[in-house]
Amino acid sequence: MQIEKINNNKIKVVININDLEENHIDVNTFMSNSLEHQDLFLNILDLAEEKFDFYVNNSKLSIESISISNNIFIFTITKISMTYISDHNSIIYCFDNFDSIYNIYSYINSEKLYLFNNKFYLVVPNTYKYISIIEEFSNKKIELPFLESILIEHN
Repeated sequence: MQIEKINNNKIKVVININDLEENHIDVNTFMSNSLEHQDLFLNILDLAEEKFDFYVNNSKLSIESISISNNIFIFTITKISMTYISDHNSIIYCFDNFDSIYNIYSYINSEKLYLFNNKFYLVVPNTYKYISIIEEFSNKKIELPFLESILIEHN
C-alpha cells in the first residue's frame, strides 16, 4: 500500500492485490461495502494521520476511486474545507504555495491573485464557471467580505 500526500487536504492511496491479501480481503469483498473494506479504509486514514498529519476529524470527505489493470486500485481522498459564508458576491481561495495555483491559473484568467503572509489568495465571483477546478487545488474556501479589502491593502 502506498500513500502520497498531494496537499494539506488531499492524499492518494494505491492498493494492490497483495495489500488486500495481507488484510484478508478478497477482491469481491473489497468491491462491496463490507466491514473488511471499511476497516481497511479506516486503517488507511490512521496511516495518513501518522505519516502526513492528514487529520480527518469531523471533515466531510470526497473519495474518488479507479481500478486499473492487474487489480490495482487508486483512491484520491479529499477533505472538504470549511466554508465561511457572507453576503458578499466573491469567494476567496487560499493556496499554500505557488505550485498549487500554477496548475490552474492558465484556465481561470483572473487578475485578482494576491500574495499575503506567504500564501496565495485568488478572488473570483461566486458564479464563476471554474469554481470546481479551483476547489480541487485550493486549501481553503473563504467567503468573508473584508478579506478582499485586506488583500488589496497589503498588496
